[in-house]
Amino acid sequence: MQRPRIEPALATDKSAVIALFAEDLTALRMTVDLAILGSVFDGMQADPRTVVLVCRAEAAGVAAGVLVASRILSVKHGGQSLWIEELYVGNLHRQRGFGRALVAGLLTLAREEGIKGIDLEAYHGNDTAALLYRSVGFRRLGRERFTYHTDWDVDDDE
Repeated sequence: MQRPRIEPALATDKSAVIALFAEDLTALRMTVDLAILGSVFDGMQADPRTVVLVCRAEAAGVAAGVLVASRILSVKHGGQSLWIEELYVGNLHRQRGFGRALVAGLLTLAREEGIKGIDLEAYHGNDTAALLYRSVGFRRLGRERFTYHTDWDVDDDE
């Protein structure tokens, strides 16, 4: 088996990345709107704070996995850091080292850019993700994450 190829996502990866995002959202039983996902991908491509890496099984192949991270200033890390927003490998390519290769690619980029730290969140009970992150040096924090969606504060009586 050939080693997975990791590289920055190109505009030509848009349909494959959208399909990966949609597959992930579907698995999470979340709403999938392909137009919104396309717009989000375009925004990621245009934003220098966003890192989008794709994993390919072969040199000119379709993206089989995607990692999205955001560059942020962190008090905790004392400078530039990365937040991994998305790591997803399509069902057909799992258990082949693609996720590990994507994380390794991000770690290489972080070292090259002098990034001070990388944070992420994995769903509770996602043992595969926890094992992957621990195996490359991430440590579990005793924290709880909260979210607020701006659509929630729309008054239902209007």
